[in-house]
Amino acid sequence: PNPYQSSASSSSSTGTSTPSTNCREQSDFYKARFRLNLAFRPSNYVDVLYGLEVGDVDFGDTSSGTSGPGSGGTGSGSANLETRELKIKIHDEKDTLSFTAGIFPYGTPNGFVSATSGAGFLLNWHAQDWYSEFELYYIKKEDQSRVDRDSNGFSDANYKDVDLVLGNWKYSGIPGYRSELYGLYRADNRPQDDSGAFKDTSKLYWGGWYQRYRWKSFSFMLHVIGNWGYVYTDRNELPREDLLQGTELLTLATNAENYLPNQREKSEVAAGAGEAEIGYQITDRYKISVAIAGASGRRGIEPDNRSVDYRKDQFHYAGQAYQFSQIAVDSSGGYSLFTLGDLTGLVVRGVRFDAQVFESVDMQIGYYSLHSYRTPTIDYNQFFTITPGGKSPSAFFGQEVDWEIKWRPFSDLTLTGYIAYFDAGDGYKILNDVEFGDRALEVMISAQQRF
Repeated sequence: PNPYQSSASSSSSTGTSTPSTNCREQSDFYKARFRLNLAFRPSNYVDVLYGLEVGDVDFGDTSSGTSGPGSGGTGSGSANLETRELKIKIHDEKDTLSFTAGIFPYGTPNGFVSATSGAGFLLNWHAQDWYSEFELYYIKKEDQSRVDRDSNGFSDANYKDVDLVLGNWKYSGIPGYRSELYGLYRADNRPQDDSGAFKDTSKLYWGGWYQRYRWKSFSFMLHVIGNWGYVYTDRNELPREDLLQGTELLTLATNAENYLPNQREKSEVAAGAGEAEIGYQITDRYKISVAIAGASGRRGIEPDNRSVDYRKDQFHYAGQAYQFSQIAVDSSGGYSLFTLGDLTGLVVRGVRFDAQVFESVDMQIGYYSLHSYRTPTIDYNQFFTITPGGKSPSAFFGQEVDWEIKWRPFSDLTLTGYIAYFDAGDGYKILNDVEFGDRALEVMISAQQRF
């Protein structure tokens, strides 16, 4: 938060700014979610699935959104009631070739590029002789209820029109080896938001190759992604009104703007991202692994004070939900610094230790280090500045320690608890222009019952 607050009263025309004490932000709340799947099989060739979800229902969180049920929030309603799946699947007798229509989830490996749901069609073919599975999705209505991640500023509502095509080839013909080769195309051609204001449009492509291999006690994972395409932004051909002198010139320019078609400027995208992991199974109960993930681009603003959204190497997403840690790069809910795993302009490294303490108890301890791909710009900061404090630009965003325990007292009941601690670095303070807010602590306890 802003470390300065105004002490001016309503009766005074001038006010003075005085430093405030270190701020502490605290939020304690309870969250519940209920999912009900109803499956029907009218014949040996047709399946119908209806998935209804109630939640998240928050108690004690004063920062809940104002949108109503079915729009990603609670608002005046008591619960967010939403249809998560509603699909009909037509298949052959052995279910090797199928066609699905309706609302269903889709995504890329680990949710790095995409992990959401939408309304459209799916064609699936299991080629058993080739040890392969082929998937082809066409999505016309995309769920964007969680957060805007396509940089157009107005997709934060359920099932807005897009044209999305996703093709997957999954291969498992080599013992211990699994791979997935995929390509994704997403076009957002809506030039205006619901209020009529002009916004960005885009035509973007992604191509990725995900591989996982296990050899003796070692396991390897490599995921490389390319991102190409164009982003189109509104461009004013005429001088701005505040630069024009005289009523006649102003009227002339306004009338001309009403008759001329809206001009849009094209920005090219050629970006990349990826993740990798190496693990070693020490014993049947213990495993250690090291991992790294990142995406090209930049955080904050350019050194010349321009927006970073239209950089050529700025990596974009198509409704992702990627998780690397519990606070810094998180998509599981709770407190998150870069929500839904938005890694654009970031590089995160980590070490994890997994242990099976008892037959029904698993534990994981993780340490993570977060850096920016390019050092954030400090020149335009107001509070975290080079002078007079003697601070210097830094690419170090912070470090995090997580401790998670899972207990399965019954086969269908899982209790999970974790403690996560994040210590912010100077790079994160530069990005947000804050002097305080060094640490974040999150404690979560959850129960999941399947039936």
